[in-house]
Amino acid sequence: MQTIAELYKNDLPEDAIFVLEYPTCYKENVGNPSFLVNTTRYLHDDEFIPHDYESNRIERPHRNLAVLGSGVRACVAEPPSPFLLAHWQKKLGDKVEVRYGDLGEQVPHVCMFPLQDLPPELHAVDPDIHFHVYSKNFIGDINCPQAAILPEPKLPCVLKVSRSSGGHGTWIIEKEEDYDYWMACISNTMPYAETVLTELVQEVKYSFCCHLYVNRRGELTWIGVTEKIMDEHNIWIGAVVNLSKQEEWERLLRATTEPVVEALHAKGYFGMLGVDVLVDEQGKQFVIDINPRILGSTPLILAAPELQKRGWDVGIFLTGVMCKDATTEALIYKADEAKNGEMVIYSMVNRDDAIACQIGVFAKTLADCKAIAEAFY
Repeated sequence: MQTIAELYKNDLPEDAIFVLEYPTCYKENVGNPSFLVNTTRYLHDDEFIPHDYESNRIERPHRNLAVLGSGVRACVAEPPSPFLLAHWQKKLGDKVEVRYGDLGEQVPHVCMFPLQDLPPELHAVDPDIHFHVYSKNFIGDINCPQAAILPEPKLPCVLKVSRSSGGHGTWIIEKEEDYDYWMACISNTMPYAETVLTELVQEVKYSFCCHLYVNRRGELTWIGVTEKIMDEHNIWIGAVVNLSKQEEWERLLRATTEPVVEALHAKGYFGMLGVDVLVDEQGKQFVIDINPRILGSTPLILAAPELQKRGWDVGIFLTGVMCKDATTEALIYKADEAKNGEMVIYSMVNRDDAIACQIGVFAKTLADCKAIAEAFY
């Protein structure tokens, strides 16, 4: 298994710290020491993103701890349980190693998003640069295939706030009143937010995420491609990886993503990133998002080759898997006993009367993956 640490190995010193959570700007979290909060600089357009402690400080960090690897450290609010750590090691091998560091130590920090209270010199990537390239408006500056940017609504179209993620803060606009409603909502809740309006890509055949790494010299490492799973509200809830398709998809998508990598390097960014590409029924490609950070589906794409060694060519990553009337130990045991494939539990948190899990399932076919997942919950 290739780990996050191995990708960054030549660009960071030993003992660098990875901050695997986003800061919040949500007004109800301001002043709460349980959260990393940005209030004056590097404002995150997170009004429409889940703001709870479990989502921000446990689920998102834990899922990538499993594939972080050795030689670096993580800054997390809560470590995973010994049961979960042992499960990761059993499923993913001896490269699973978790060490911890404290925010503010005098070493580079790789951040999901710039942190206002972390000195600029401790950010691995200059925070002003990171904030700039995180904007969806940055796509318009790149010579890559993309949906046309609109100066005003031309229905149907897509409205986005510039620094959100996971589909939150993105709306398909089909009526003038919808545009007026969401613009008023943005103005009332996030008056600082930039917006971008684009044409709607229609007849979508594929919704890809290209997982890449660009080093300090601007050299590209192609990690792989996943297909996004979106819910009925166009919110990201998971991903699919098909290892038998990776060479074909790299040939299809590499030329589209290379200008993005070149633009990021020219600005001074290095590290992991995702480039979201839609392909329509005619084969035309559109870059619709750039995420200069470790991704939600990173644990899927990095773990997949390890699971392929056991005969599993397809994998699926799912968030928000709710398991009632169970204990964490019982769920790990159940995952270990999966038939016709293998399951990895990446995170587990208690929510009301259930345990919410983020899982990866690997098998010979997507249908087998779905059957294993459904049997789990």
